[in-house]
Amino acid sequence: MKAISKNIGISSKKLKPYIDLVRNKNTNEALILLKYQKSPAAFEIHKTIESAVANAKDLLIPGIENLKINEIYANQGTTLKRWRAKARGRPGTFNHPTSHIVVKLSE
Repeated sequence: MKAISKNIGISSKKLKPYIDLVRNKNTNEALILLKYQKSPAAFEIHKTIESAVANAKDLLIPGIENLKINEIYANQGTTLKRWRAKARGRPGTFNHPTSHIVVKLSE
């Protein structure tokens, strides 16, 4: 099963430590690990894994409790270019990065 979360408002650099935490783990174990992390990045990964498990339930795959995270990664999404007022009324630009999370489960 597969689930994709697109245009998450967190950079992929901030997501990667939490992705490495749950890679190649059982889905139940991964959800418990992410549930008690305080980071918003962990919350977004938790939601994506729950979505992949729900997709498996919809397709009536037997042994849902034995699902394992086969592949999980975060790619860079579109960068939102914004500006804010700087000294002497001039615009100062900054980039707001986004990312995509992909989770693939297997038995």
